Amino acid sequence: MSENKGGANYGIQARNVTAGAIAVGEGATATQNTVGSSADMAMLADGVAALRAAMAASDLSPGARDMLEKDVAAIQAEAEKPAPDKASMESSMQRLANNVKMIGEMASGAANLVEPLTKIATAVGLGASVLASIF
Repeated sequence: MSENKGGANYGIQARNVTAGAIAVGEGATATQNTVGSSADMAMLADGVAALRAAMAASDLSPGARDMLEKDVAAIQAEAEKPAPDKASMESSMQRLANNVKMIGEMASGAANLVEPLTKIATAVGLGASVLASIF
């Protein structure tokens, strides 16, 4: 039996609860990492494909292309994990965006990488704000 103190139920008892996130008690909060939904994964795949196509169409040096590819692969690998670490993806995304910015100053066509980067950032739950702080 739960005890009711002033309208708040502090003795919550539950069995067989299935939920993405649960918070109980005064001031409690709960969050749920939604990265990895099928829609997010489809958007990520589209963004990665578009980024790789833009990289191939640009005049990036092989070294620059390899550097960007490592960042893209890190984001993709993290997103495909059963429990993706959003902080890790954000770090990889910021590194990727910084590398694109640096390369963009040296290579024509690098501006074409921004749109796919925005799609990838949105897919992994970071939104364009990560890119806006860099570009």
